[in-house]
Amino acid sequence: NVSEMRDCIETIAERFDWQTLPGLSFPGSLEHLYPIYQVALINGAPEARQVAAKGLGDLVTLTAKPILEAHRTFAGPLIRVLGDRFDAFVKVAIIDTLRLLLEKVGPSLKQFFPQLQTAHVKCLSDTDAQVRSGSCATLGLLAGLNPRTDSLLTKLAKGASAPDADVRRSTLQALVTVQSKLTPMNAATQEAVSAALLEAIVAEDEEERVIAARGVALFLVAVPEKAPEMLGPVVVERVQHPNWIYRHGACCTLAGLCAEGGEAGYTHVREAVGDFQDALRKLLEDDKLPVQSAAVDLFLSIGQLPAAEPLPESLAALGTQVAKKHGKKVAPPGF
Repeated sequence: NVSEMRDCIETIAERFDWQTLPGLSFPGSLEHLYPIYQVALINGAPEARQVAAKGLGDLVTLTAKPILEAHRTFAGPLIRVLGDRFDAFVKVAIIDTLRLLLEKVGPSLKQFFPQLQTAHVKCLSDTDAQVRSGSCATLGLLAGLNPRTDSLLTKLAKGASAPDADVRRSTLQALVTVQSKLTPMNAATQEAVSAALLEAIVAEDEEERVIAARGVALFLVAVPEKAPEMLGPVVVERVQHPNWIYRHGACCTLAGLCAEGGEAGYTHVREAVGDFQDALRKLLEDDKLPVQSAAVDLFLSIGQLPAAEPLPESLAALGTQVAKKHGKKVAPPGF
């Protein structure tokens, strides 16, 4: 019974504070445990598959790294089952275990990177939020381990325009997460990613706009030469746009650029916006609360940059007032 076996292993693990077990530190130590979980994972009922996946996760945690590297092939069955039509709780358990495996012996799983990427991209379309968020986090791990991420970024950029709102948000978040690894992108990938982000920055959904704005900021940190052509239409034409959604997307982008790009990001912002202080004042006084909130984030980010031009006393007071209104703490230094 896999449940009883897992209970026994957990009892022993607790005695060792979930550190590497002495019994799982020598060659062949997994030979009598792994096959039992593998059979349940491949042939068991959904509940047994879930227990098996979690049990394998326990083994990943408790096994010495060299021994685990020698048994890296057990990633294969996990990936195959992840692609099957099973309940979300099974998939979540598998995704968690694969992530543990990547965190501990990631480089040794290089042969599985293409399959892992494909399986987790597919999971971004799952109806369950935990499956989608778990896959998003794992794709970020994969991006950090695999320098060849152009094909992954292109797939995610395409999926960011999916008709389903939940899938769109999850895919967009995955795109930003992968991009945050600052892996180099070829010209075609840059075009696909920037187009997807600029489209999402004016989406009807507020969460999409916020995610996309951070994505634009991270993109420009990685590819600063694109700042003039991207910030022009995003900022200059939208900061005072009649449609508040455009103003919100633009303001989130400015705030993200100052937060993620530091002084270099602030320079991009100042170069893109002619009368920056006037623009900031208008955004802080905007009649839409989401725009005000994004303007506060911009205000606070600037306040933490030593090289930023000091704001006039009246503007600093306005920013502090609006920040308190939105429950955001103003740090002492800066302004």
